[in-house]
Amino acid sequence: MEITPEMARLLMDQERRMDSGEQPFVMFQGHRLAFMQDVLNECGVKSGETIPHAVWIAMLQLTLRKLQAQIAAEKFSEGD
Repeated sequence: MEITPEMARLLMDQERRMDSGEQPFVMFQGHRLAFMQDVLNECGVKSGETIPHAVWIAMLQLTLRKLQAQIAAEKFSEGD
């Protein structure tokens, strides 16, 4: 996948937001990964904590369910 200059700018903005504490994140296998605060809350994780593989999987699954619900709600409201 090619990273365009616009994508690089967006990624750096995300990094800066994590640096400032505005964007919650976790550490996983030496990498800093942004997550929604409600996902961290539901999984009992604090921003900046290092998480094991099992917790990372649970957080990804929860994020996916939330995004699927959001997409379904948007599609439903468009149908009205």
